[in-house]
Formats: sequence, structure tokens, C-alpha cells
Amino acid sequence: MAKFKNLRKVFRAWKDCLPNLATIIKNCKQVLFFLDTLEEFWDLSIEEWNFRANLQIHLENTLNLQITYWKQRGTIKWVRFGDECTRFFHANASIRLRKNFIMSLNDENGQAIFSHEGKADLIWKAFKERLGVSELSHIYFNLEDLLTPLVGLDSLEIPFSKEEIDQI
Repeated sequence: MAKFKNLRKVFRAWKDCLPNLATIIKNCKQVLFFLDTLEEFWDLSIEEWNFRANLQIHLENTLNLQITYWKQRGTIKWVRFGDECTRFFHANASIRLRKNFIMSLNDENGQAIFSHEGKADLIWKAFKERLGVSELSHIYFNLEDLLTPLVGLDSLEIPFSKEEIDQI
């Protein structure tokens, strides 16, 4: 137990040493804004231009780290609390329902449609218009000439005999 307590203390100290991603992102954005403002008044030197490009790359990498952090944090919470019948689980289910639910659709006249049947009909008509109607009205080749019947395939329809089953 003492080893776990010591490990927890070390991890907390390590966490405090880590840079705060939000602060880094805020500072990068402020410096980029300052460089953009300077660029409005005069052309940036090559060193300033390279610094701005490197800072932009650093900001993108930091934002990707933040996205990864929040994805992992959400996964950890889901693993810990997702299978339980908790408020967390019900809140996530409600959020997913609201996010995936289409409240209304506008038809070609701009009128909002709220009923399920109306939305289904509108989507069906939209797909039907996109897919179009087939213009094929006549087949220009003779299928009987292309498909010649094979003779002697009647033996394939005969049930298996007991001797054939015993051979396997």
C-alpha cells in the first residue's frame, strides 16, 4: 500500500511539471496574432517568416495533442462508468440521441417538416431525384442466343445415394 501511495505522489508531482496545453495554445495564438498584425504594416523578414511557419506547425501539433488527450480521457471515463447504470451513462446516451436526431428538414419550398413520415418521404424523394429514372426500355440482344442450355445436368438433381455417403 505504501508503494502505491508513493507512486501516486510521484505521478502528481510529475503532472504538475507537465506544461498546460491550454496555456501553450493561447500563447501560440497570441504570438501568431501579433505577427499577423505586424505583417499588415510591413513585410516580415525571412527569420520572422520562418518563425511564424514553425510556430504554426507547433500550434497544429499542440492542438492535435489536445484532441488526443480529450479522446483518451473520454475513453477512460467510458471504460470506468459506461457499463454502469449511472447518470454519466444516461447523460451520454441522451447526448448521442440529441446529436443523431434530425429535428426537422426543409422541403424545396423552405417549409420545415417535423413528422417522421414527412421527413422519410422527403429523403426518399431526394434520393429518387439524385438516382434518376432508367432510360432503358428495350434489350438490344437476344438472351437465348447468349445462354445455350447444357445437356446432361439432370444427374445433379438426383439425391445422394447411401453408397456415396459411406464413401466419404
